[in-house]
Amino acid sequence: MELINFDIRKNLEELESMGNVGHKSSIVSRGQKLRKIAVKDFSNAELRTMIEQNSSLKYLLPLAISRLHVDSLLKGEGYEGDMLNAVLTVEKKFWMDDLRGYIPIMVAIIETALAVANSKPTSYEKFLQHSSGAIRIFKVNVGLM
Repeated sequence: MELINFDIRKNLEELESMGNVGHKSSIVSRGQKLRKIAVKDFSNAELRTMIEQNSSLKYLLPLAISRLHVDSLLKGEGYEGDMLNAVLTVEKKFWMDDLRGYIPIMVAIIETALAVANSKPTSYEKFLQHSSGAIRIFKVNVGLM
């Protein structure tokens, strides 16, 4: 199943046909800079930052999910598994519009991540601390709870 259905060589401004938002906060300023980078060039940390802001989810969630499909405990910039926790806590609206079938893929990613993390709890302590809340949010948002 192909997860990404857009040109990842383009930046978010090109994909969304949006210009400068004009805000001055540091997170918005960082986001504006990231909007000029080709999606394929986003680091895991940059991708996680934008996802946590619920920014451009239509383009960034497929990229994150495809990366998580390869490594379910991918590190953004905080701890092993922080990318998954960021994806699990995105706004409910994204999952309600899930026309590409990401939810079953996410359920499989969660199962894999938990199996690995539980087999080495000291290595994945921070993920395990945060994952139960993130998984609960995801399950509520997608109607699994």
